[in-house]
Amino acid sequence: MEAVKLKKRFINIISCMLLYSGAVMFQNIFESNEILPTYNSGGYTFNFNPGNTNGITIQGEVLELGSQKPIHMSMVSVECSQLSTDIKGNFKFDFPFVENDSVYVQIRALGYKTIDTKYFKFKEGESLNLKIYLEIDNRPINDCGI
Repeated sequence: MEAVKLKKRFINIISCMLLYSGAVMFQNIFESNEILPTYNSGGYTFNFNPGNTNGITIQGEVLELGSQKPIHMSMVSVECSQLSTDIKGNFKFDFPFVENDSVYVQIRALGYKTIDTKYFKFKEGESLNLKIYLEIDNRPINDCGI
């Protein structure tokens, strides 16, 4: 009898832990106005809006973490597509909608640490707006003797 009570209690504890972890994992799924941390000191904010009626749009701007100045010529990658930001640090991708597809965005700039966002899942016609904050990379660039 004691073993049955212990088993039920264990199952209840595990169920609560799974429920809590699911709530934490999806708490900022639709919007984040606070800078989400990444593996370095940079980060990003995002929100979804109705947008492209024929597909999905991923757009935003890339800024320096400390000064908030735009970083032009940053390389922004989504899947196999890549482009560089304009003079104001802006970028924009338009893609056809693919059911159950999710993508992440990678941002690189010379002299800054690279950022990878989390995976984003889209509904048809949605627009993802990102504000990316890159941290200056103070590591020296090695001379390869070329």
